[in-house]
Parts: sequence; C-alpha cells; structure tokens
Amino acid sequence: MLRKVFFSLKIIQTQFGNLFSPSVGDPDKIAHQIIRRVDQGEGPIRMALGSDAYDQIRTALLDRLAALEAQKELAYSTDSDDVVKPL
Repeated sequence: MLRKVFFSLKIIQTQFGNLFSPSVGDPDKIAHQIIRRVDQGEGPIRMALGSDAYDQIRTALLDRLAALEAQKELAYSTDSDDVVKPL
C-alpha cells in the first residue's frame, strides 16, 4: 500500500512539479501519514502535510478570521431587537 501511495505522489510531482511553490515535504513521510490516517479510520478530513502547507493554511485562515471580525458589528446590528446577545 505504501508503495502505491508513494508512486501516486511521484506521478503528481512529475506531472505538476512545483506548480505553486517549492515544497519542503518528504514524499515518504507524506505517504506514511496518509496511510496512517486511513488505517486509523478517524481524524481530520484534511491534513496539513508539510510545514509550508501548515504556514500557508494558517495565514489564509487568519486573514479570513480578520475579515470576519471586521464585520462583527455589522452582523450583530442586523439581529432582531429581542435577541439576547452574548457579552
């Protein structure tokens, strides 16, 4: 199974190369973690595999959170008057 996953990762790498940016990920370690996740049958649906992926996802989520926070007053201002608001 590990060999199939590793082979698939190599095909993707060959086909697309470093399309978006150079990756610091190790295909052997990535394949191992994918197989481990499948074997466990539970855990996150999406995995950040590689520190570069983690950093990019974290930055994007923090940007989205900041955009949401900027709209908090607007969002709460449209509630019905009888809604009890959290402190």
